[in-house]
Amino acid sequence: MKKVIEAKDCITSVRLPKDLYEQVELKSEEMGDIGVSETIRVLLSSAIKNSNLGFLNSDKAEMELNNKIQYKILQNVIACYYLLKEQMVHTEEGLERDHTAHERTKKALEKILKQAQPDY
Repeated sequence: MKKVIEAKDCITSVRLPKDLYEQVELKSEEMGDIGVSETIRVLLSSAIKNSNLGFLNSDKAEMELNNKIQYKILQNVIACYYLLKEQMVHTEEGLERDHTAHERTKKALEKILKQAQPDY
């Protein structure tokens, strides 16, 4: 059963990082010093109405989430590589493993960067 929202204002509370809040304050001043809450309401409303932004596009949101996950995986691979590199003995076998790890990291980075490029 859908909840029907009456034609009155609905109050929300959103915490913003300091840098984003400061940007919204500056935008508010540009818009005639209308206040942070009103500026957020206006910007959010226009973003939702602008179909070119794909603001509510679930496919775009899923792709962005996937890119964030891929980036986190890449960070972990790189961190593991550097931790393991410190443990490797610099023998012929150790140098070969070092080279293999470099190649795998390079391929992973190329793949993630290729996926992260926006389609225009």
